[in-house]
Amino acid sequence: MARLPVFWPSWPTRWVFAPVFFPNASRKSGPAEALASAGAGRTGVICGAILPEAFPSFVATGLYAVEKSVRAAVVLGLVGAGGIGVELRSAMNLFQYPQALTVILLILVVVIGCEQVSSLLRKRLI
Repeated sequence: MARLPVFWPSWPTRWVFAPVFFPNASRKSGPAEALASAGAGRTGVICGAILPEAFPSFVATGLYAVEKSVRAAVVLGLVGAGGIGVELRSAMNLFQYPQALTVILLILVVVIGCEQVSSLLRKRLI
């Protein structure tokens, strides 16, 4: 199959994400050629050989994005952009340390829970 050019809005994202979503060097041509020689059309080759091979990469990238978003919500809230970090910052500013500790523990539970769920999904799907 021909390699299609991938254009992203900025050069760092192109170099970071393009190899993850389009790993041409690691793609095996055997299953795709077998389906094509058996008479499958382009859609059949994509659905039967290419997508199943690329699915683990899609799952890993999606789970990484979710984990990163959970952590970013805390940081963005601490600098004033909203999220659970706002609660932590306001509790710290008002010297309500038990409430701040509760928010910190809640953040810890959410992050660990997200890690555990993504680990379980990675083991089952990848």
